[in-house]
Amino acid sequence: MFKFHIPMRKILFILMLYVANYAAAQTNTEAIPYPSVATALDSLKSKHGANVTTNSLGWTIISDEGGYVVWSFMPAGHPAYPTAVRRAVVADPLGNVIIETRSLCQADKPACDQLMQEFSELDIKARQFAADKLSEKKRGTSGVPVEPGNQKSARDQEVEDLTLKYLSQRDERKYADAYAMLTPAQQKNMSVDKWSEIIARFNDEAGAVIKRRLTKVRWFKDPLGAPTGNYAAVEYSSVFANISVHCGYVVWHDSPGMFRLSREDESFVDVATAKKLSPKELARAAIKLKCD
Repeated sequence: MFKFHIPMRKILFILMLYVANYAAAQTNTEAIPYPSVATALDSLKSKHGANVTTNSLGWTIISDEGGYVVWSFMPAGHPAYPTAVRRAVVADPLGNVIIETRSLCQADKPACDQLMQEFSELDIKARQFAADKLSEKKRGTSGVPVEPGNQKSARDQEVEDLTLKYLSQRDERKYADAYAMLTPAQQKNMSVDKWSEIIARFNDEAGAVIKRRLTKVRWFKDPLGAPTGNYAAVEYSSVFANISVHCGYVVWHDSPGMFRLSREDESFVDVATAKKLSPKELARAAIKLKCD
């Protein structure tokens, strides 16, 4: 079906690194089949196969339909709250890959209009990104990764060490120290108190960390919708006292003189849920969550 051979998950992954902090105004009320944002959130949370996570800014991110559809719900306090945003990687009749954005904004019109403009600009960049990747594919170039290969570089080691340090500070409830590693933009979007409250709630639910390992480092240059520069996405998996399957990633921006954390995301299956699953079902759940 698809004529565009750059992996769809890679496009969606790169896109979602930087669009989850945005929302879009709704101009077509038929675009999302829910009467309200609250109804959409409740329905999607209970939908079979949906993967529900919360990022460091308090956004609820729901991955649906095999990861090709991603819903974003902003937290209270955002100027355009409440809004539901549906983004999907789809193919048009000619086989061209596009990012389809649908949304339901129930905030004041000026806030919705402002965010619609931001998303329109982002969609233009997304289309250009896809076109560039197709062009690079035809020329035989490597695409987005700027440091491919299996050998660990000094920069790989640096971001791995930073990732372990950051996660350890979260585990040890050194919230101010962990928060200080975020980019200024991230800190502007959420206060240290609110961010600490979200991480503390996760720690209370997860219990003590038992083990953790880093699984992959991927590098990207000048991603769409983000400040220019090099970015490293570090993937990891963990086991906690109350969580048997846990994985996630953090994204580091190579800011002048230091790396700062620009995004993070995580998924998990708690012990209570895991006990209800057969070994095969639990293994399938881990694969679906991309937990190695």
